[in-house]
Amino acid sequence: MKVGHYLVDPYGIYRVTAVSDKKDQKGNLCPFVSYISAFPADTNQDLLSSIPLANLSQANLRPPLSPSDVTLFFKNIAKPSHGFTYSPNSAKELVYRGEPQLLIPLLHYFWQNKHFLARAESEFMESIFSHLVEEISFVTKKRPSLVEKKLHQILNRTVSVKKAVPKN
Repeated sequence: MKVGHYLVDPYGIYRVTAVSDKKDQKGNLCPFVSYISAFPADTNQDLLSSIPLANLSQANLRPPLSPSDVTLFFKNIAKPSHGFTYSPNSAKELVYRGEPQLLIPLLHYFWQNKHFLARAESEFMESIFSHLVEEISFVTKKRPSLVEKKLHQILNRTVSVKKAVPKN
């Protein structure tokens, strides 16, 4: 991990500003990573966070997807998911784990049921999409609108959206 590298968690993308030795809670000297939001428009742009290097994975901080990870993600999201059972707690756990490949069945479920989602579920779906679009756009250097359009096109081809039944 070096200054200028990037980190991602389920909520945003961050730029590493320092890697330095500091004392942890037990008084042991260990490397800490300091980071800030990668995008100045974020509301927490001035918030400098710091975490022991050894705790990055426990905090669900990871390097951004690689271009080959993005290619694999688009390949896998284009395949139908089977056997996924939705529950709010398991969905939040999937998001918190921060691994886009694991989100594919959840994204398929949300897309299939998008006309029937409760407001909280719909907002949850939008936050997942927004973060994915942000990260993929960041990695591929493509405009977010193009990434979002591609995701929607793939999901429309892959997932059958449930239609509302007209009332008589």
